[in-house]
Amino acid sequence: MSHVVAGQALAACEARGWVRRLDRTRRAIVELEGMLESWLEGYASRLGADLELARATWTGVPDAWAWAAAVDERGGWDGDLVAGELGATRAGCDIVGSTASVYVRDWGAEAMRRLRVVPAREGKLVVRRAFAPELADPDHPGVVDRLLLLGELAAVPDERLDEARAE
Repeated sequence: MSHVVAGQALAACEARGWVRRLDRTRRAIVELEGMLESWLEGYASRLGADLELARATWTGVPDAWAWAAAVDERGGWDGDLVAGELGATRAGCDIVGSTASVYVRDWGAEAMRRLRVVPAREGKLVVRRAFAPELADPDHPGVVDRLLLLGELAAVPDERLDEARAE
């Protein structure tokens, strides 16, 4: 993110009352709930769709968990990060989901071969563009950052995920 974009984002946060200027160089978050609510709405209405590259489905396995285990076994992630219901499970949430998403740096025939997926209009795997190297959760290798994971889970209207979203 450029300094200009960062400055614009901070100014917008100040204008909305989420951030207050402490002095010339420091600011403090004063309305975290409002900021988080706006992030979740923005992810659901715009960012998630903007990052989506493809829909796909796994081959040769019955579900997302078997697919991820097969990719783990082959060492095929190559820096890709898991998100969605599968990511929440890998981050320690106690859910049994049926979908997954993966953030990839490059998407094409090689990535599909490595991940053993095929394009599918109604696929249960959402492939998204990894837009920054800092997306990984430092506590859960191979999983996206908690805020991004929360954005994905919040966009799914399913009460099974309420506990995972709360965590």
